Amino acid sequence: MSIWGNPESLTVNDATPNALTQRMITSKNITFGLDEQTNLDGKVASDVVYKTSAGRPKIRLMSSANQERESEFITRLITIITSNNSLIDIISTYKSNTTAEEMRILEPTIAKPNVPGYELTLERGIEMFEQLKNNYGHAGAPYIQELLKIGPEEIHRRIKIAHMHVSDKYTNSGEYRFLSNLIVGVMLADRILRDMGMLDFDMDRIMEVVGKEFNRIIAGKKKADADDRGDVLGDFINKNIQNMLVIHDHKVKVTPRGPLYIRAEVDDSQIYISTSALKQYLHEIKLGIKDFEKRLSNSGVLVGKIRKQMASGWNEAIGSTNVQAYVIQSDISHLFPEEIKVDEQKAE
Repeated sequence: MSIWGNPESLTVNDATPNALTQRMITSKNITFGLDEQTNLDGKVASDVVYKTSAGRPKIRLMSSANQERESEFITRLITIITSNNSLIDIISTYKSNTTAEEMRILEPTIAKPNVPGYELTLERGIEMFEQLKNNYGHAGAPYIQELLKIGPEEIHRRIKIAHMHVSDKYTNSGEYRFLSNLIVGVMLADRILRDMGMLDFDMDRIMEVVGKEFNRIIAGKKKADADDRGDVLGDFINKNIQNMLVIHDHKVKVTPRGPLYIRAEVDDSQIYISTSALKQYLHEIKLGIKDFEKRLSNSGVLVGKIRKQMASGWNEAIGSTNVQAYVIQSDISHLFPEEIKVDEQKAE
C-alpha cells in the first residue's frame, strides 16, 4: 500500500458494503487493502472477492430521463486482506459452495519468524512499521512512468511469456485465470522494479510459498469436483429427522413431528425426499440444484424422481396426496438400530 500513498489512509478497517464498493471503484486497479477482517460477514466477504476481479457500481437512472446513467468505472484489483481466520471459512458461513471464490483467493499461511536474528520482536516490529509511516507514496509515480516508457506492445509480449511460464509450472486451465493473472502481474512488476533498482526482495522464496498455495488450490478443486455432495444430503436429513417417516418390515417405526419431508423405507434401502423441501434447503445454503442432482446421480445415490405418496401406510395421514420426491438409494439400517432391534426382539 505504501507504494501509492499513506498505508494507514488507504487501508480499510471497517466500512458499509456500499462504501467498500465505492472505495474499490475509486482504487480501480491499484492495490486495495482490508485490515483485521476476522469478523467480516460471510456475504460481504464473498462480494468483496467478486468485486475485486470485476466490480461495478450499481446501475442508476438519470434524474431527467428514463435512461441509465453512463458509467465506465470498473475494478481490476489486487486486494490484500489480513484476518486471523481463513477468508474461505468466513465465506462458507454464508454459502456452502465456495468454489468460485476459491478460484480468486490465495491464502498462504504466514508463519511467525523464528530464524535467529529475525524473530518478530516488539523492537523489530516498530522498526519495520516506522519506516512506512514516514516513507510512502514515492514508488508509484516512477513505476507508472516506466510502464509508459516500455509501452503497451512490449508489456503484452511479456505478459504472454509470463502466462506460458505459469501454464507450464502450474496449470493452463482457464478456471484459474484470476490467480494466474495475479502471479503473472507480480512476476512482471518484480522484474521491472528490479531493473529500476527499486526492489531487492527474495522473490524466488516468496513465489515458492505462493506456488505451494496455488498447487494446494488446484488439488483442492480436483477433490471438490469429485465430491458427490453426500455430506450435504446427510446434513439435510439430520436437520429434518423430526420430519421423517420410517417404515421397516412394512410397519411404521418412526412418525414425523412436523411436516413430512422424508420417507425412509429401511427394507428397500431407499429414502424419498420432498424435492421442494430439499431445493429450498439448497437455496438457503447457496448450492446449485442442477449441480447437486448431477453429482448425486453420477455417484449412484440419486436414482430418480417420482410422484410418491409419502405417508402411505401411516394411518394418521389418511387422504395425503402424492408429491414430487427424490429417490435416494442408501443402506439406512444403521440409522435406526434401536427401532429395528426392538422389532426383531418382538418377532422372536
